[in-house]
Amino acid sequence: MVETIDELSRLAKELNQQSDNLNALIMTLNKKLAALNFGVEVWHAEPIEAGDFREGYDDEERLIEKYRGVVVLGYSKVQDTWQLAVREEMWRTDLASVGEREFTVNPDPPSPLLKAPRETRIKALRLVPKLLDDLRDEAKALLNSIGQGKKLAAKLGS
Repeated sequence: MVETIDELSRLAKELNQQSDNLNALIMTLNKKLAALNFGVEVWHAEPIEAGDFREGYDDEERLIEKYRGVVVLGYSKVQDTWQLAVREEMWRTDLASVGEREFTVNPDPPSPLLKAPRETRIKALRLVPKLLDDLRDEAKALLNSIGQGKKLAAKLGS
């Protein structure tokens, strides 16, 4: 047991040191992204964490929905600063409608990734590259929309 306690002590020390490094990494990412001045909010579709599915029934005891709480990673303006952020959402699958639609219900306001629990911050790191791809794709889509608007304006001006 003493060896186990010693091992746990070493692991806890290393985890705490790496957590400090993790916070510095997140701050660096926030600083670099903010310097780009995108001003575009993006939320990644894959959750960082997801709870177990729960079921909802109608008055006749028929299963009509499944739902679960998730935590998602995004880039958003939080506390007057553009930064990596997380928010809790409720994902609901409506089984009563044709085609089983899934949608988000009542997303909570986002909070800074830096303020998230350590485990959430660690798990979020694996999704940062995908979030950056999402940010790139959204910027391209916005540029495309602007280009289409310019073409339309030019046609109307002729």
